Amino acid sequence: MQKPQLDAISLLKHIITTSPCLKFFDPNLPTRLKPDASSEGLGALLEQNHGSEHKELWYPIAYASRALQPFEQRYAQIEKEVLSVVFGTERFHKYLFGRHFIVYNDHQPLKSIFSKSVFDCPPRIQRFFHKLQKYDFNFEYSPGKTMIVSDALSRAYLNDHASEIPETHLIHQVTLPFQLLPISKACLIEVQEQTSLDPVLQQLRSYTLHEWPEKVKIPNALKPYYNIRSEIVCHENLLLKGQRIIVPSSLRKTMKDIIHQGHNGIDKCKVRARQSLYWPGMNAEIEELVARCSHCEINNKKKALLLMKF
Repeated sequence: MQKPQLDAISLLKHIITTSPCLKFFDPNLPTRLKPDASSEGLGALLEQNHGSEHKELWYPIAYASRALQPFEQRYAQIEKEVLSVVFGTERFHKYLFGRHFIVYNDHQPLKSIFSKSVFDCPPRIQRFFHKLQKYDFNFEYSPGKTMIVSDALSRAYLNDHASEIPETHLIHQVTLPFQLLPISKACLIEVQEQTSLDPVLQQLRSYTLHEWPEKVKIPNALKPYYNIRSEIVCHENLLLKGQRIIVPSSLRKTMKDIIHQGHNGIDKCKVRARQSLYWPGMNAEIEELVARCSHCEINNKKKALLLMKF
């Protein structure tokens, strides 16, 4: 038997023959929360530093886990990770409320999400952020190898389905932006149908609901979405970047024609499109469309002549 195996056996013997290392909560010590989400459960670890200035000794204070409800299992992975933060803070509310602490999570896109304004986030994440408003914390990314306990808890979860946010509240939060979009219901249904037929968007949906691979392993058609992956969510077979619908390729020409109705200039067309639509290269395609429009060219010449007279 080799030394690594012997060391592992010795460590295992030490763990099972020594007393538990849980500590009592001390409000004067540095505190950190490590939440994590798997495909079916949530886990959270509350720790405090009982070491000195020169040596950190983090000890567990409490553990928590629960199963995801069926509707929560359909969330995008980034939504599950934010939900795990909500779960951890709510479960350890008596320890954390009114005190500063640090949240560690191994899902790196959360770093950019927590640096955004709440108004720039997808609707469901906005609701989660509202629940976190009452806590004073900083968010830090932590590699997966440092999240062993939380990772195990999220997979070996307790059979507890009590959600921190009622489903009815989330439904209202998520559906309200759709009611305000300048898109007809018939158009939304068509986008849903074409999204289900678009192979690129279906692969994008799979990445969003599960996990993104490394960039080098992503097909070229999906690479433009990689840098905005933290903003992409799925709702009722629609893919959204924040609160803007990602348009399948089969409908992009139609959407550009609708945007250009009235023959507005490039800037106005872009503003109109950004209110509700997104696809990679959308701005450049709108610029090209307006530049090639004969009506717009004639109007621009007339405007230029009027300006010259004044």
